[in-house]
Amino acid sequence: MHSATPVTDDIMTTTTTTTEDTMTTTTTEDTMPTTTTATATEAYVAAAAAAEVAEAAYDDATCSEACAATPDDHLPDCPNGLALAALHAAQATHDAAREAWLASDEPRDWEVRDDQASDTLHDVAPDDVEAEIETWLTDGDWDTSEGPLHLVAWAYPIDPTTGEACAEGRVEGEVTIEQDEPACADGEDHEWRTPHSVLGGLAENPGVWGAGAGIVSREVCAHCGAYRVYESARQDGSGGYHEATSYEEADEDSLEWVAARRRKARIAELVTELEDEYEEDALRAAIGTALDADEDATEDDVRARLDEDEDEDEEEVAS
Repeated sequence: MHSATPVTDDIMTTTTTTTEDTMTTTTTEDTMPTTTTATATEAYVAAAAAAEVAEAAYDDATCSEACAATPDDHLPDCPNGLALAALHAAQATHDAAREAWLASDEPRDWEVRDDQASDTLHDVAPDDVEAEIETWLTDGDWDTSEGPLHLVAWAYPIDPTTGEACAEGRVEGEVTIEQDEPACADGEDHEWRTPHSVLGGLAENPGVWGAGAGIVSREVCAHCGAYRVYESARQDGSGGYHEATSYEEADEDSLEWVAARRRKARIAELVTELEDEYEEDALRAAIGTALDADEDATEDDVRARLDEDEDEDEEEVAS
């Protein structure tokens, strides 16, 4: 009994033959070709090239004399008819490959554009292109001094066989560029309040108004008088709606409210500091007079005012 010795790592086929006296085992080597599957992009590019070749062949092919004399279809062996059939087949393959490329998740180049500019995004997969659009929009130099901006842009896949942008496969991205919050009064952080006397509206819900598909609510800063405006459904240029927060400068109404609030707080502080020294009515009258002269009046200013009032009272009594 004997057998052949394997000499490679390839797939082997073993055949055993048995006779009355001997048994022989024969091993033969099979080969398995290695194949690589083309990507959807590669298949599309190859199909486009094949379609161009088929079109050129059709342009060069002419009918035979016998075929040209027939009134109907080409004869079976007509060069022009055969070339036309090959062209139709190549075009069908091209169209199918194009659809497969558009539907694939393979990275590709994109033309991104909005109403003002355009650019190219390189080697981006369809699932990632929306985020790339948003980044492209955010990186722009935008002026938000008049309020937040809602931006929309579109990315179109670039056909690898023509270099042109395709309407099919378009992806939309959008982003809101918020307005920067303005600085508050020196050394203060904004303290947003809703005083009915300034904002109007319902007493139980001041500063809130219905507006189109949503609401608009306004607040005022207790330190600087600036306004903060929230819109739940602000309409953008594309006909959609989005949330937005903007800011408005202080006006006469809000500044008067801030001044009155500050005055009231200062009166309360001075009363607390001096109430053990003076009669309340006289104290409050003196504080009011002192603050009329200087909104930053101190305890000493109030005491001086009270001393003046006492001197005037004594003079009146003496006279």
